[in-house]
Amino acid sequence: MKNLHYLLSAILFSWLICYSASAQNSLEGTVKNWSNGDGLITFYDMLSGEKSQLGTINFQGNILIPLDADYINTVNLMAKKAEEKAPKGWEIQHNTVSSTFSCIGEDKITIDFGETLLAGLPELSVTDKDGQADFGILYAVSTPEIAQWLFSYGEDNVSKGYYLKWVFTEKPASINGICTNPTYTGNGEEMYDDILKMNLKLNQGWNIIKYDIVETFTSQNGKVYPSKTEVTKLEKLPENLLWQVIQD
Repeated sequence: MKNLHYLLSAILFSWLICYSASAQNSLEGTVKNWSNGDGLITFYDMLSGEKSQLGTINFQGNILIPLDADYINTVNLMAKKAEEKAPKGWEIQHNTVSSTFSCIGEDKITIDFGETLLAGLPELSVTDKDGQADFGILYAVSTPEIAQWLFSYGEDNVSKGYYLKWVFTEKPASINGICTNPTYTGNGEEMYDDILKMNLKLNQGWNIIKYDIVETFTSQNGKVYPSKTEVTKLEKLPENLLWQVIQD
């Protein structure tokens, strides 16, 4: 039987938005220069092909997204519902700490309680109040350039700076070490080392994860890649956090 694994992060949950490390009931923030009136914050379900509402944005750009204190159970219920509609032979593979923070290059990563279940918030789409007009994707970043790079799925040039993810873990876990992944640029035999330095002690419940691109590599054809990213857990949000909506 052919098995096609759908990672929950890919189907339902990926990039994060957050208010503060202690805000367990809702996520709040403000999109600057918002001019599209009241709207909704939604996510796209790849299996059903439908959008579901997660929160709201008002005419001043203020966002509000309720947080689920029993998120893992909610994810499991949604996964079962999605699996019922999936074609025969398909199955859903739940995300764990190990699968999320695994190293595909030179493995120097130590993970404690790696089988702990983990889920993050989805990629957030911003629409009008009727859910019809699509205004783009919402990101929590340090610069507009980082948001644009994320929006392009790495096709555009990157710059130094950070982006945030918001994940819920079933119980405490930790990840520590350096992962080095030799990477081809696509320009002949040109390569560079893509380095992830991870130092995370995850609490049970919601965690703010910061991906800080501290070094970049410029290919001979001018393309700029992240070459060193430091991954840490934050106790509070950075003061220079930017809420950015990106649209085609």
